[in-house]
Amino acid sequence: MPKSDSQLDDTFRFDDASKFLQVYLKTQDVPAEKRENFKDLFQGLGAHSTTLGQLTRLLEFLFPPGKPGVPAPGETSMALLFRVQADGGLGPTKLSQLLYQRLQILGTFCSDIRGEATDLLGGDRYRRVVRVGAPQTIAIRLLAFAFSDPDVIGSDIRLDVEIGNSHDDLIPRLRLGQIDFAIAYGHPERDRPDRDPRIQFADLGYRLRMVMIAHPKAKIQLRDSGRDANQGYWEKAYAMKSTKAKGRPNQREVLYKDMRQIAPADVDFSATTLIAVPSWNQPAAIQDVVDRARRHNNVTEVKWYDEALALCRMGVGIAVVPEVLAARRLVTTFRLENPEAYARPIAVYYDARRGLSADACRVVEFLRSYLQHFSTEVSSKYPPALGDDGYPEKIPYDSTLPDDAWEKLSIEKYPTLPLEPTKRRQ
Repeated sequence: MPKSDSQLDDTFRFDDASKFLQVYLKTQDVPAEKRENFKDLFQGLGAHSTTLGQLTRLLEFLFPPGKPGVPAPGETSMALLFRVQADGGLGPTKLSQLLYQRLQILGTFCSDIRGEATDLLGGDRYRRVVRVGAPQTIAIRLLAFAFSDPDVIGSDIRLDVEIGNSHDDLIPRLRLGQIDFAIAYGHPERDRPDRDPRIQFADLGYRLRMVMIAHPKAKIQLRDSGRDANQGYWEKAYAMKSTKAKGRPNQREVLYKDMRQIAPADVDFSATTLIAVPSWNQPAAIQDVVDRARRHNNVTEVKWYDEALALCRMGVGIAVVPEVLAARRLVTTFRLENPEAYARPIAVYYDARRGLSADACRVVEFLRSYLQHFSTEVSSKYPPALGDDGYPEKIPYDSTLPDDAWEKLSIEKYPTLPLEPTKRRQ
C-alpha cells in the first residue's frame, strides 16, 4: 500500500542515509568500468531493488512527490544523485556531494551522542561536555591560552574544541547541534539580509587588530611615489647581532605603536602579490584590498592565516593578518592606516532555536571576561595563560554560580527568537 504524502514528507531513515554513503563511496573507490550503470554501481550492496528503493526514499524525504522538476521515483530520479562522468562511469552530482558532506556530519553527531551517553554512566567521573567551534587562529592563538587551566570554568565541565572554517565547516554543525556555539569573527551589520535568521551572534567586546606582514627583503612598492615601504625596515627596527645565549632571538620585538604605518590602498599590487585568507564576515576595508590586488591578477589565496605567515616568510607576497601574528619571527610588520576599518570583532554564534545552555553560558562568559580583562595582552605573541601573573585569579568571573543563575543570564544575553514554524510540504 503506498504511503501518504505526509508520511513520505516526514520520514527520514538512517539506513537509507547509510546506504547512500555506501553507494557514494563506491563511486570514489571502484574503476569506471565497474560503475557504468546502476546495476554495476549497486552490485555487492544488497538486492538491486532494495538499494534503489532506499535511495528513492531518501529523495522523497528531500523533495515532495510531484514537485516540478523532480523526476518520478525510480531509476530516472537517480540522475539527481549520480550521472555519467568524463571517465564513462557513474559519479556523484553536486546534490550528491552536498548530501555526503551533511550526512557525514550527522553520522559524527550520532557518534558523539553515543560517546556522551557512555561517559554519563561513569557517575561521579562524568564531566558535562561543552562543544565549541572556532577558526584556526582563534582556536590556537586565543582559546588555547584562555582555557589553559581546564578548571577555570569549573571541574564539572569539559571543553571539546573543533577547528574549521566558520562558514563552510562550523555553521552547518551549529545548525545540526553538533557544536553548542562558535567563537568566530563578528560583523557590524547585524541585520544584513543574507544572514540565516536561525544563527544569531553576540559581540564579546573585543576587536582583533589587523596588521600587514612581509618578508624582510620583500619590496612593497607604493603606487604614487614608487617608494619601497619595506626598504631598510628590518635593519632599522628588527635586526640585532646574533648571540650564543640559548633562547635569545636574533631579532627585536617591535611594539604596535613603533611599527611603520601603511595604507593598503597605496600599495601597487601590479608589483606586489597579496596573500589573501578568504574569511567569513570579512570587513569591507580588507575586501577592498583583495579586490584591488585581484584586478591585477595578483592574489594567492590560502585557507588559514598561519599559511599566509608561512608564505610571507618565503617571500611569496604580503598579507593582512591578526596582530597576534605580528611578533612571529622573520617578518616585518606594519600597522594599518585607519585600523578600526580593518579590525575584526570576536563574537559568539549560536542557534536561536536553542539559545545557550547554562554550561555553554559559563564558558562564553569566562571568555568574555578574559578578553575584557586582558584586552591589551591578548594581542601579544603569548596571551596570558596558566602560570602568568593575574591568570586566572584577577579575571572577574565566578564559576561557582548555581545552574539556575547561568540559565537566567543565558536567557538575558543570548535569547532565543520566535521563528516561524517550517511549513509542511504539500
